[in-house]
Amino acid sequence: MNLCVVQNQGRDCDKDKEAGLTPYYVEGTTTYEEADLVCCMQEIVCTANEAGIFHGEMDRMKNGILRKDYHTMYLERNRKSSCRE
Repeated sequence: MNLCVVQNQGRDCDKDKEAGLTPYYVEGTTTYEEADLVCCMQEIVCTANEAGIFHGEMDRMKNGILRKDYHTMYLERNRKSSCRE
């Protein structure tokens, strides 16, 4: 697969076609026929991470060792999975 996602925006080209992928629709979302494993998940909890939740890392953050680029954390459960034989 020789497609640079950063240089090719989805509105500028058909990334699926250029990457040789075949879209497959399941459970209201898109996956690909070439996938070996597909998991359909259900979101249970979504939370924005903040500095206060990282126990034991505060000293490293204060010293600038860790970047403060916090992410959103999702807890999900697997509703359905399929695996290629």
